[in-house]
Amino acid sequence: MMDQHRDSSWSSPIRKSARGPGGQRLLDMPDLCGFRREIPAPAPLPQVVKARVRERSRADDVEMEVVRLRKRLETVESRCAAHSLEIHTLTPEPYRLKKPIPVLVRSHDDEFLASFMDANINISGETEAEAFSGIKTLIVDVWESLREISLTAPLGNELAARLAILGEYIDGPA
Repeated sequence: MMDQHRDSSWSSPIRKSARGPGGQRLLDMPDLCGFRREIPAPAPLPQVVKARVRERSRADDVEMEVVRLRKRLETVESRCAAHSLEIHTLTPEPYRLKKPIPVLVRSHDDEFLASFMDANINISGETEAEAFSGIKTLIVDVWESLREISLTAPLGNELAARLAILGEYIDGPA
């Protein structure tokens, strides 16, 4: 039974303190993990500073590599970008155009490749301007050659189709 409290017994506990095996107080907080945990001592400041410097150095290296790769990607993309252009005149040749000829100019193996895709006519040049100028000349040469051949002998399917496509764009002499 519980002790009765009197004015003089306020300082004494209501229950008697019980002790378990080994003299441990039963009212103590239980040790949930089976051992007393000790807080580790903080790392010495020089070690912390060295670790932070290494982390920052690695972060700086990664950032510099990202910047380098971004510049490289921009260079590659600018070289690989294709430009759609149109031929509006075949001057100085004596031919008129019925409609502009679409030409695709793109970088290819340290050169530029100009293509008239519909007629499968392609030419390369050291610069974009050289490739563009070269395709104008090549289109006229192919047009003239196919017209000459078609007057003397029948063309195969592929060459006849190419001549028909060129005929949609090129009119006779001006």
